[in-house]
Amino acid sequence: MKFHQTSIMSLALCSLLALAVPSAWGKSPAGGALSCGVSNAGGGAIALNATVSVHVTSGVDTFAPQDIDVLARVTKGGAIGFFRTHLVTNINGLTNEEVACRLFNPNDTGDAALQAVVADFVEDILGYFGIQTTRQIKITDKSVSDAEIDPAIAAVLFPGTMNSGSLGDVKIYAQ
Repeated sequence: MKFHQTSIMSLALCSLLALAVPSAWGKSPAGGALSCGVSNAGGGAIALNATVSVHVTSGVDTFAPQDIDVLARVTKGGAIGFFRTHLVTNINGLTNEEVACRLFNPNDTGDAALQAVVADFVEDILGYFGIQTTRQIKITDKSVSDAEIDPAIAAVLFPGTMNSGSLGDVKIYAQ
């Protein structure tokens, strides 16, 4: 019985991590050029690998500003760092890559408060790995992978839930 309870709890935890605002890692393209996108990272770019959890705690499936908790596990070589921030912005309708730019590019939005939060988040990441904090984070069209979205599980396990989350891998480049 204990194994069964543990299995159910594991399934619930995995499902919670895989939940998504239908647009959190985006299925519907918002169109336009990416604010942090580059076609090629270039020779001077420093690659970092991140696994990013995006947890929307309010405004799910609305176009109103949403409370979004972000947790990133970032690696460079053998070094690992964990970084957390809280954003108030709307990511509904954004693609995976547009969400990544919202998280890692202070200039993705005209909101000065959000710009400051994202700039601090990026500075923390770059500084932790000894990278000049004047660099910008960029992504390519292949940077986002393994984004987990399963709104069907959310409806079954958490009917009427008012929060949602998503998890994905993002290769970011400091240029």
